[in-house]
Amino acid sequence: MVARGRGTAYGDAAINDGGAVLATERLGRFLAFDQAGGLLTCEAGVTIRDVVEFGLPRGFFPAVTPGTWKSTVGGCFACDVHGKNHHRVGSFAQHVVAFTLLRADGSVVTCSPERDPSLFWATAGGLGLTGVILDLTIRLRRVETSAVWVRYRKLPDLDGTFAALEDDADEPYSVAWVDVLTRGRGLGRSVLMLGEHARAADLPRAWRERPLSLPPRRALRLPFAPPSGLLSARTLRWFNAIYFRRFPDHLQPALQGLRPYFYPLEAIDNFNRLYGRRGFIQYQIVLPGRTAPSTTRELLELLSANGYGSFLAVIKRLGPGNPAPMSFPLAGYTVAVDIPVRDERLFEVLRSLDERVTENGGRVYLVKDSRLDPRFVDSMYPRRREWAALLDALDPARAFSSGLARRLHLRAR
Repeated sequence: MVARGRGTAYGDAAINDGGAVLATERLGRFLAFDQAGGLLTCEAGVTIRDVVEFGLPRGFFPAVTPGTWKSTVGGCFACDVHGKNHHRVGSFAQHVVAFTLLRADGSVVTCSPERDPSLFWATAGGLGLTGVILDLTIRLRRVETSAVWVRYRKLPDLDGTFAALEDDADEPYSVAWVDVLTRGRGLGRSVLMLGEHARAADLPRAWRERPLSLPPRRALRLPFAPPSGLLSARTLRWFNAIYFRRFPDHLQPALQGLRPYFYPLEAIDNFNRLYGRRGFIQYQIVLPGRTAPSTTRELLELLSANGYGSFLAVIKRLGPGNPAPMSFPLAGYTVAVDIPVRDERLFEVLRSLDERVTENGGRVYLVKDSRLDPRFVDSMYPRRREWAALLDALDPARAFSSGLARRLHLRAR
């Protein structure tokens, strides 16, 4: 079997053809909260949205949050997600104080970085293969308001994008939207979005009366998926040009709510339908700082030359990794591109990119993957065999498995 949260993984991490899938949605209770220390204990099926709506009125926000608030805290730990602030505070697992795990032999154990650290870090980023996470204690961060100061920097090319991410490394939150389809001198032009939690004194008078309120906002729902042909390179190039030009060259800091800055895709409840019936591939990689600019240039040139555009492509700076053998982040930069699936040629292009990423010391984010060749995995995750040996000791009958684990031979030794 494999546990499944809310199904926000883009690949087959929680798909188990021929096996069982354990839905954890009903593990949705809050168990304890330490107001003084900001420690929240909750079951694994609690979503990030639940945490935000519980914590914000009390002056707390997740220390690390992914780009969707639909994900469960158990899923965030099993995938060791990162946010726009990884360069400052690390990944989700680094803010987990302890968790409870149901093992294959039926025993229930409590783990922490101090108590059974090997099992703790094997589970962080372990894709649900060490057992079923039942509950977690996570450390939240204090905030004074539900607002964010956002500053935008409009950058003309890829060199400018990487230089700005380097210059603004001390900013609490940063992410760059990138135009994938621009070619020539404008290759990699971007809009860098820098964020910082606002203080109560920063708010206008009307907002200051309820500084921690989260204004209700109804998400749109697409009634059907548009024809895949609408997402042609020409259409996406037109969209990206309009999006880039809507930002002035110099923009003063502006106050935004938490939701549009951290969870912009939640404005459309079923945003995946935008990509048509064939869906999309999110290709997310991380590259060391020394190779990131040149390899990202190759990636953008190859996608642009083949007409594989995107209206959602981002670059984020990442800080050092952690002790988890299968955790995705490493010190450098992550690039994520949502690519509509139009033809089989796309998969050939991505395979050639996998080779370049591996040669340059990078890796693919496995929880976003659905098509990686297993021969690349050990180069991308050099501690995988060590992790697989621990899994065999924990679960010799291999009771826990998934489509992803079998496709990539993750448990092979």
